[in-house]
Amino acid sequence: MESPPEKQEGKRSLEELKERASLILNLPKETKLRQDFVEFARKYSPSSAYKKALGLSNQYFVIETALEHAEACRFLAVIKRDYGSDVLEEVVG
Repeated sequence: MESPPEKQEGKRSLEELKERASLILNLPKETKLRQDFVEFARKYSPSSAYKKALGLSNQYFVIETALEHAEACRFLAVIKRDYGSDVLEEVVG
């Protein structure tokens, strides 16, 4: 029996992914930093988005915070991968 499209085997729920990406989602929408993180999630795989975000966030934050932002960006890219670009656009508003 096939799983429903909203929750496939091994796939994280959208709510969990949004929670894990909340560090970026809670940044003001008009900030360049948030826009750059969202653009990485739109364009790259989760691993590549993480690497791009880490490079960017290292310019602004201490390493622990930079790692947290990179991980949040990775989860935005997971939303795109698992749920599609339209859902990502709804999430990032």
